[in-house]
Amino acid sequence: MPYNVLCTLDDKASISFAPTATDALKLVQSRQDAGAIDIGVVSTDGARLPIERLEGLAKNEAPTVQASVRG
Repeated sequence: MPYNVLCTLDDKASISFAPTATDALKLVQSRQDAGAIDIGVVSTDGARLPIERLEGLAKNEAPTVQASVRG
């Protein structure tokens, strides 16, 4: 499922698209490293996800993504 990662960085609102939970988690981590505040993740159907939930989704998604790459 695709996600949007929202945050405030350098006093500017930012929205970034991520096609997978793994990609969204990477965006969250990079925004945290850059000093962003008010980081949030919203699925494209409008549901706001806690970062902990996103981490779980990314872990569950990893074997599926790896299997499809090998296949």
